[in-house]
Amino acid sequence: MRHLLALALGLLLCSAFLACRNGTEQQDTYHTAASRSLSSQPALRPSQGFEVISHGAAGRVSGSLHEVRTPAGTLLVDCGLFYPDGDPGKDFEARQAEAQRLSETLPPGATQVDAVLLTHAHLDHVGRLPLLIRSGYQGKVYCTPVTARLLRLMLLSQIRYDDMPRTWVFSQNSIEKNHDGRRHVTAHWRSDCKWRQRIKDHNARTHSGRRTDIERKLGLDLAPCNACGGLDLEPVLAHVVELPYDYPFQVAPDIEVTFLDAGHIPGSASILIETGGLRLFFSGDVGNDLSQLQPGPKPFPTADALWIESTYGATVRPPEVTNEFQRFQRTVADALKSRKVVWIPAFALDRTQKVLYNIQLARLQGLIPMDVQVFCPSPLAAEITDLYVELLHNGTAGFRTHLYEHPEAVFAPHERQLPKLIEGPSILITTSGMMDAAFSESLASQLLPRSDVSVFLVGYQDPGTIGGQLRAGNRQVTWEGTRIDVAATVHTFGVFSAHADAADLLRLLGNQSPHTPLFLVHGDSSASNALADYLQKNGFLDALPMPSQQPVRIGQ
Repeated sequence: MRHLLALALGLLLCSAFLACRNGTEQQDTYHTAASRSLSSQPALRPSQGFEVISHGAAGRVSGSLHEVRTPAGTLLVDCGLFYPDGDPGKDFEARQAEAQRLSETLPPGATQVDAVLLTHAHLDHVGRLPLLIRSGYQGKVYCTPVTARLLRLMLLSQIRYDDMPRTWVFSQNSIEKNHDGRRHVTAHWRSDCKWRQRIKDHNARTHSGRRTDIERKLGLDLAPCNACGGLDLEPVLAHVVELPYDYPFQVAPDIEVTFLDAGHIPGSASILIETGGLRLFFSGDVGNDLSQLQPGPKPFPTADALWIESTYGATVRPPEVTNEFQRFQRTVADALKSRKVVWIPAFALDRTQKVLYNIQLARLQGLIPMDVQVFCPSPLAAEITDLYVELLHNGTAGFRTHLYEHPEAVFAPHERQLPKLIEGPSILITTSGMMDAAFSESLASQLLPRSDVSVFLVGYQDPGTIGGQLRAGNRQVTWEGTRIDVAATVHTFGVFSAHADAADLLRLLGNQSPHTPLFLVHGDSSASNALADYLQKNGFLDALPMPSQQPVRIGQ
């Protein structure tokens, strides 16, 4: 116990949106008026330099996919899913439908590129990889070793819960009841799945269509088969090639790529592309120095043009934000003293682990009793937490140095099954973070009407989701036609964000000249527009929102 208390002091000392000018209206030496896909254009001559088109994450946060055409070959930077971002005033279900439609498409010629480069493992950057491989891509997919480990977990979940049309088969005799009383059954879609083959014909039920449509029709939750997902995943992983940080590597003749630590999540990378004497830099999502798990990134290397994230727009966090982790820990402790259920909806990747770390800090400091139970029922979150611990034991992944001293004591011990009765004092961490899916969605009607529940929102909340309505202060939320009264108390914390703010980006751009072209991506139009103004006022005169689906030429 003494070494744990010593660790607590060490941890405490060391820890100390989606917050444009319309690109089509910007006429300058970097933008062209052409709107056709790059892949439909003739190959560039050496004197023409680079040509880049953003097929996603331009004027919106999600769907990252940037096509980079050079005289030596064509690359894709990321291949991500679309989320229902965009105009928050637009109906959430309509935005969801649009995101699903966009996520089922690829730009013309995407399967013919020379290489794919991944910045990190969040699905809005990698979620369309299975579609790319199914569509015929034969080349390699480059990423860091830690991203490769996370890809296996993230893409398996994505493949299983993808809402693409499938022919589903399940056993009528295997239907059981969920924790929320709904019926559920494991459903298969691969005829070569060994579990599918064990279902007798007289017991098999077959339905074709989207999973969500069939669930509504049958009043049944379909749990997509893990083995079927694995069969779909293996052909994707066969294309993956791991590259370490700071190691220049030729991904195509005369195209050299270097991955640089982006400090966003473990394995995240910014990407430097060099060919024909020119250097392009793609920041991907970049972190900040607030993270207790890993340090923020170093200043970007000099480049001829940069594509940088603009998630936070012109927002600059106040200095007192550094105290917010302690406020989170004290607020959790106060709720537990009142014998409440502390409910923390959190994303499975990185956010859940940060929450578990803070709970552990509070336990070791004596703020939270050691016997308070912590429940974290998401299988994906559990697997990612296990991977984090494995990486800490191996001394890899770029975590903060002191965390390697006692890997087993970094995250709070937790149960991985929901209790039959959720009672306080206890802590419940569930996915999804915006309460629009998985355990968080299914528990909302049970927990929100209870006054002995405290909800802790620790991530971005789309206004249309349950979490977004709670963040807005609504005492009644509406979800899929059902109204839920809210008696639970709600707390909001922004310090868990893994994105750089405007001041962070300004520091990271310190090596660039005032006239270096800066194209702002991974932010909605208002955020990209605001960041462009901020950077211009701070001396970067050629900072502009990246236009969507329009070529940008560099080095002509």
